[in-house]
Amino acid sequence: MSFGLPNPHHAAQAPVCPRHPDRISYVTCQRCSRPACPDCQVSAAVGTQCVDCVRESNKQIPTSRTVFGGKVTDGKPLVTYVLIAINAVVFGLQMMIPSFSDHLVYAGLYTSGYFEPEPWRMLTSTFAHSTTFIGHIAFNMYALYICGRVLEPMLGRLRFLALYLVAGLGGSVAVLLITDPRTPVLGASGAVFGLFAAMFVLLRSRGVQSMQIVILIAINLVIGFIFPGIAWEAHVGGLVLGAAVAAVVAYSPKGNRRALMQWVGIVLLVLLLAALTLYGAVNIRVPLG
Repeated sequence: MSFGLPNPHHAAQAPVCPRHPDRISYVTCQRCSRPACPDCQVSAAVGTQCVDCVRESNKQIPTSRTVFGGKVTDGKPLVTYVLIAINAVVFGLQMMIPSFSDHLVYAGLYTSGYFEPEPWRMLTSTFAHSTTFIGHIAFNMYALYICGRVLEPMLGRLRFLALYLVAGLGGSVAVLLITDPRTPVLGASGAVFGLFAAMFVLLRSRGVQSMQIVILIAINLVIGFIFPGIAWEAHVGGLVLGAAVAAVVAYSPKGNRRALMQWVGIVLLVLLLAALTLYGAVNIRVPLG
């Protein structure tokens, strides 16, 4: 008489998770039918899927884009908040260490042969502010907050960051080309004026009425010319470059290559600023007296 002993091969044939071969699983993926252990199971609309199928499915979902080609985010202006935080931290350091400002300010002489060249000041100066007038940083950060809440969701985070930095750099280049090279400047005003100009260009490209922005720009430009101690040159430079970046983003041909054309245009603007910086550094003249 023979007894029905269990077949030793049955255990070996038990389904195991492909990602964790030491785990037996009788739950299978609804898409690929492979076993999936609890760590590899993802609840789906119908049944359960494995993590590999979920990852592959997510790749096939097209990325949502804004009207100007930027990646749609959760709506929070994260870059705006980070920029404000950086400015606030730098301002705090300036208040605690008075000499800290000396390492951040920009003047034409810092990109000439008179001193050892320190071209990075063209950007560091845009994150520093006057410690004797709290309204300087207060106005700039308020304007950054208001503009950033509108522009960052429209452009996407990377394009917005590029706009801010290129506009700030454009302000410093204008200072180099126009201002007395011995005059130190600092502040985010150039970048902020770039945001003003960008908002005007982007809204106009969508047919949105923007007279209020024109009035805002005009008032702030006039203030820069009337009151002493304000680097109106940075305002103009930031305004021009902000408008240029926005025009590149808004009017690049639509299609699969739109993003490429936008970034090529932005890079060309940066190269133009580099060329103008080199020209200004070579031809800089220090007034006598």
